[in-house]
Amino acid sequence: MRRKEVRVPRHRSRLPVIMAILMFITGMITYGINVNIRPALLSVMEYQCHALSVEAVQDTVLELLEEEPDLFDRLYISEYGSDGSLDLIRADSTAINRMKLTLCQAVEQRLLSQERVTYHIPLGTLLGLSLLAEAGPRFSMQVLQESYVVADVTTRMETTGVNQTQFTVLVDFAVTMSATIGGDALPITTHHEIPVVQMVIMGKVPQYYANG
Repeated sequence: MRRKEVRVPRHRSRLPVIMAILMFITGMITYGINVNIRPALLSVMEYQCHALSVEAVQDTVLELLEEEPDLFDRLYISEYGSDGSLDLIRADSTAINRMKLTLCQAVEQRLLSQERVTYHIPLGTLLGLSLLAEAGPRFSMQVLQESYVVADVTTRMETTGVNQTQFTVLVDFAVTMSATIGGDALPITTHHEIPVVQMVIMGKVPQYYANG
């Protein structure tokens, strides 16, 4: 009896090699994206989130300063001595907490009211190639308007002249937004410091206590 030889077609025998090559190429592309392109995308996202949040914070503070000036009055209570000089500036924690809550809610609401923003960044721009700034495939990036805002109050005293001290109350906002790349949502937090109260103290610098 003659044995029948079964020959495997060459294209089938090469299939594992081709698959291995494709997997290697895919891995290299993924590695290149994570090492070179992803950091650039993150940098662009941070810039865009910063631009959106700082605009929302500034507009909100200016609006409330005009519409609700009482919200910023008497955050710090001044106490004078018998000679009429300013002896003490004392924080009103209730007024400070009310101001912080109102500001945070207003900033969150302003961000939510904006339309969702999508950016398309060319590969040449991400790689920093000026000649190819608008060339290559475009990567989509979306900034979600859902945000979380917290605020802290700090003060600053600066000498502005002879026997003159400027007392400034600042609100430090921390705005956390979400940005997506390829379906991955990444939280990005930006900080913005905005002055809300300024006063000039004449004479000696008083003792100062911050309770808020």
